[in-house]
Amino acid sequence: PAGAAAGRAGRTGRLSAWPTDAGLAPPAAERGARMSLAPHIVPLPGPAADFAAGLRGNLPVLHTERCILRPPVLEDAPHWIAILVADEEGHLGGPHDEAGAFTEFAATAGLWLLRGHGLWTVAERDDPDAVLGFVLIGFEPGDREPELGWLFLPEARGRGLAAEAAAA
Repeated sequence: PAGAAAGRAGRTGRLSAWPTDAGLAPPAAERGARMSLAPHIVPLPGPAADFAAGLRGNLPVLHTERCILRPPVLEDAPHWIAILVADEEGHLGGPHDEAGAFTEFAATAGLWLLRGHGLWTVAERDDPDAVLGFVLIGFEPGDREPELGWLFLPEARGRGLAAEAAAA
């Protein structure tokens, strides 16, 4: 299982210092405020967004005592990027730069369409926008069968959340 390091998130999983190489701008105001995102991470309204929302609506949402596991959305990408860019252990084919981490996020989220299983965003049960990390059923090149993995932000580690989310 993956257990990568991150380093850009605050206690709630709302990023407090944003990667800048990929065009992610820091929050305009204090931590947790609405932030400017690179254009490829900003959801665009319209028929395609409606279609994507409909697809996500067909994916399972799981609840544990402390977490909600929900389908990933574009707004989750900066959290994934923060984890993979800081990952010194090389999970998911890393180390990654920000562009490669975004590509990995998109590919991993796309497993739902290709395999019928994939990535869940793990968030605080009482605040689904407070991202803690990710749980996935992945199938990477070289794997002989699907594998359960997780990637959590540093402040979410050591609390048993990965085991709780993975058991769901």
